[in-house]
Amino acid sequence: MGTAAPMFEAELTADSIGPAPAIDEPADEDLSSMDTQLNESDTATPTPAHIAQNTELTASSEATAVATELAPSGFEFAQTRLTVSEDSATATLVIRRTGSMGGEQSLSWWTTSDTAVADEDFASFGILTETFADGERNRAIHIPLVGDAIAEPTERFFVTLRYESMPNAQANARAELVVLDDD
Repeated sequence: MGTAAPMFEAELTADSIGPAPAIDEPADEDLSSMDTQLNESDTATPTPAHIAQNTELTASSEATAVATELAPSGFEFAQTRLTVSEDSATATLVIRRTGSMGGEQSLSWWTTSDTAVADEDFASFGILTETFADGERNRAIHIPLVGDAIAEPTERFFVTLRYESMPNAQANARAELVVLDDD
């Protein structure tokens, strides 16, 4: 039978290994010239992983920009139900522009009676047109309320939006205004 190989135990320390080899580092001025060379160089070759990641980001950024530019303008009420007191001078609704903010865009709006009656409980103007300027995002419209000394139940009326690219009423294009009696 053979004899077992002797086992060695050794503890490695910095002293037993010796100093790390010196690495030549460029001076500060050399680094700045390298940065300049890299910025001006168009021969750098990124890794495949970098290319894939960069391509994904570029495609995503371009798709977002194109979608924002091409999305048609739309309009909606910021709030589709508003409760006001009869003693308020006006009911104020905010129309919010969605999609592209480029160029002027117009819309029409009007009020419709329900339990609140036009010209008895609120002023009716027929069909009105609002024109949003290039870049305009929000616009407030004010509907005068008619106060009276008659005790009445809570009443309501509606305001509807319509614009060229939306010939039929859509979600958030109609707001309900609830008028609480103050008598």
